[in-house]
Amino acid sequence: SAARELVQQIENSWTELLRRGMDEGVFVRRDARTLAMAMLGMIVGIWRWYRPRGPVPLSQLREMIEDACVRIVTPSP
Repeated sequence: SAARELVQQIENSWTELLRRGMDEGVFVRRDARTLAMAMLGMIVGIWRWYRPRGPVPLSQLREMIEDACVRIVTPSP
């Protein structure tokens, strides 16, 4: 029960962060909740498949996920 509540708080915090960014014109306007779930899915899902001794170094993985998250919220030129 406590874990579910914490997850909901995290999801709500990310959603609010994205809404504020959209309201300020920093992020592209999209459905903030769906966008938050997509970003969190990318970030949180890493633990399921990342292996410290695997072929992809953590620094490369971090860069890839960070780039993907930035591209999701960045308005097109």
